[in-house]
Amino acid sequence: MTDDSSKYPPDIQKLFQPKPPLVYIPPTDYPPEERSTLPIAPISNYKNYIKDYLDNELPQRESRTFKPEVSEHKKKLLNAQNKRQKQNESFDRQMRDWNDPELLAKNEKEVMKDPYKTVFIARLDYSLTELDISQYFRKFGVIDSILIIRDHQGKSRGYGFIVYERDADAQACVSELSRTGAKLKERTILIDIERSRVWRNWKPRRLGGGLGGRGYSKEGRVVSAAASGRRLHIANNSMPHYPPNIVHKQSVPPHKAPIYTHTETQSSQKYQSISQPKPYNYTPSQTSSGRSIRSIRGGE
Repeated sequence: MTDDSSKYPPDIQKLFQPKPPLVYIPPTDYPPEERSTLPIAPISNYKNYIKDYLDNELPQRESRTFKPEVSEHKKKLLNAQNKRQKQNESFDRQMRDWNDPELLAKNEKEVMKDPYKTVFIARLDYSLTELDISQYFRKFGVIDSILIIRDHQGKSRGYGFIVYERDADAQACVSELSRTGAKLKERTILIDIERSRVWRNWKPRRLGGGLGGRGYSKEGRVVSAAASGRRLHIANNSMPHYPPNIVHKQSVPPHKAPIYTHTETQSSQKYQSISQPKPYNYTPSQTSSGRSIRSIRGGE
């Protein structure tokens, strides 16, 4: 193809002239053949820097930081919260031990004996010994063993167990003393059966069950019966015993109907006082000067 632009006038020939070359701009990215990511290096080199920061620099910064003192109210709240948490943990642990059949079988084999021959005694005087208890309870039968529960320091915890050789002796002891209790060393103790192995699903007082407590702590005949050394049924008590009313409130006495005496009267005498009017008697009153009120009004 030949260039025929010379045939055109000069104005038209300018349109066919070549344009200037494009300006070179360097690329913003590497070419595909030269592309590569950064190498991944281990961070073990920073271990010493972190250790030095934790040992030296961080304590210095914390010492310069102002920390407000904890108020007494907040300290009490924290102590109460920690104490409550420890109590909950202890309760869960004791509940697991109580429901553990293996631990129960071990205790029955090593420590416990026949539950129907065992008598539970509570509210003991802390100075009582096994000999004092034996002298009082041997009248019901031959005693096999007496156990007073003690702490790690050897001090009595206020309750124990008496094991008879015959279950009839244990039953006679509970039947006679469960209503009134027994008085040993100026203190009335509580006598009962061993409910932990005789009753199903029985739990002690420390685990939310039991019959213990004091009459002033909460309302109920169960509590008052256990606190006074008596059994639950009021009819079985040796003397009248009534459950306490609501604490700090006086009981309202029962309503008594008034006593009426009926006297027979005849119908003629019933309305005699109304039908016959009484005679009217007027006695004029005298003033201090001797004149009557009528004379004063009359202007005398």
